[in-house]
Amino acid sequence: MNVHGEFPPYIGCSNGSNEFLTKHHRGSIQGHTSIDLQFLEDLFNHDIMPPTEECGVFESLASRRKYCVDINECPYILFTSHGIHQHPPPPPSKAPERILQGVKRIIQQIQDPSLTTAQFLRSPQLEAFCQQYGASTLAEIHSSFCNKDRIATIIQKQRLLSYPNGQDINGLLFLQNRDSLINEYIQEKYYDSQGTMVFCAFKDQIDLLSTLSSFEIDMSFKRIRSKEMNEVLFATFMPDQCKIITLLRVFTSEDSTEGYYLLFKRAFHLIEKVSGRPVLFDPIHGSGIHGIIVDMDTKQYTGLGQYLSEIDPQHQDPTWQLQHIIIFCRVHFQRSNLKAIGTKNKGSGLWSRMMSLLDCQSEAEYDELIKLLIQYESPAVQTWAIQKKSAVIKAGVNESCSKIQPHYFNILRNHTNAVEQSHQKSYASGKYLTLAEAARNSAKLDKDDILQYHNFQQFNIHHSYRASTMEANYLRHMSRERRGHKRQRLSSTAESESQASSQNFEISHENSRGSSSQVADNESTTSSRNLRRVASTNILTIEQRRQELELRDLEAEVKRKEEEVRLKQLQNEQLELELMRQRIQIQEQQQTD
Repeated sequence: MNVHGEFPPYIGCSNGSNEFLTKHHRGSIQGHTSIDLQFLEDLFNHDIMPPTEECGVFESLASRRKYCVDINECPYILFTSHGIHQHPPPPPSKAPERILQGVKRIIQQIQDPSLTTAQFLRSPQLEAFCQQYGASTLAEIHSSFCNKDRIATIIQKQRLLSYPNGQDINGLLFLQNRDSLINEYIQEKYYDSQGTMVFCAFKDQIDLLSTLSSFEIDMSFKRIRSKEMNEVLFATFMPDQCKIITLLRVFTSEDSTEGYYLLFKRAFHLIEKVSGRPVLFDPIHGSGIHGIIVDMDTKQYTGLGQYLSEIDPQHQDPTWQLQHIIIFCRVHFQRSNLKAIGTKNKGSGLWSRMMSLLDCQSEAEYDELIKLLIQYESPAVQTWAIQKKSAVIKAGVNESCSKIQPHYFNILRNHTNAVEQSHQKSYASGKYLTLAEAARNSAKLDKDDILQYHNFQQFNIHHSYRASTMEANYLRHMSRERRGHKRQRLSSTAESESQASSQNFEISHENSRGSSSQVADNESTTSSRNLRRVASTNILTIEQRRQELELRDLEAEVKRKEEEVRLKQLQNEQLELELMRQRIQIQEQQQTD
């Protein structure tokens, strides 16, 4: 009660009290104004929102103006700004709460931790939201969204709410507790003084890995945004299904010999724990894994050798272990070859001599060829040959130097195309991602892989209708080769035409300064060159048409083969369904009897 005996209005918490020291809100309404109690009750108790304001006038805080300017009487506005401002002026009004909530729901539905403003504005969810208001953009719904920084601020706020621990290892652990798919996918995680390692795979992938006698391993440096985190893949090629399957992913911050040693130790221990079967290696236990295909990363294969030496009861040295199990990728071997001599020398005599290391019939012949390369070739080739002189390298690239049993060496793959293709599949969802986003995308890819594998095993359903016969692959290879030749011819034709036009321009420029006789001679020369160019162009056009017709015939033949294979698959599926139906009927009859 005031001095006039009146109770001044105030706004306070319903749980408050009249005590002086209270933690609940209580504030009086300042100034002389009329109070609409019904409106205030609806405003605080029923969450109603006031209508969107239409006024866009900004005044100084010290202004005493009671009413806005009449735009009809004064169509001009004077704006003054003091100092340097790095931000645009504020929007004339705030967007209604229901629109802001709709924008936030769209961001939550997209569930992309790296969502940018441009991606959000192009999203189909936003397009559908705008159509509800009869608009095509947010700016048409409300003028405040003309400021793109406002949209970016909303996205950043939702990102912080969805990933309060960031998007690295802490964010991934937070995501694991909220997402059941990620929780099933992450098998083990290590975050200690020895570095960060996260082992990701579904149980069915690990079960499949435990049954294989060989697989491929490679590291990707482009998957994770952080320079300190990389991805190591275990993958294999299934010949009966003609499909590449990723078996295990390891996100690790270690790229050293000790780091790879820990990786292999933890990976094989995880395989034993999940599958319930011991991991055996043929050179140590007499059965199990016969070969592991890797590239020529010294840190990688040295760490593997240290782990194998540790579990070997006889504790043979790492070199002995690697000689009995490692196979190096020949594609990487060729790349190192070209790096030493240059790509322009591919196919030269020197290149052939260096590639002959792969076909030496004995270890002595291999050592002799290495000695000759060191003795007679350039310093770059000498350095390359010294590296290939290593006992581990020569055992991994040449059958005569390897300690792997010959019949196993011949059936094992000598390249890492499977794991490289797995990298490319992962890159399709983005490169340089955050750890949380990479794990989420990998879980979806690996889930599809293992489901396709099980469907093929149970129902003989292929992941693609494309025929995988020798003839179909041969025709596809010819088709790709012809398309490549066609592109080369088109590029060479365009280049020759541009050179001819530049030469004609130079000739005409010289003719403008010459005599009339020289002009006549040059014109005749130019016309003859033009005729030759036209004739050659016509010949190329005819040849291109002929090649296109042949290409169409080949494509039609491939399509016909694929349709035949598809028809056979449908017939097989129909027979399988009929067989399953008969089995069910027999079981029902047996239960009835």
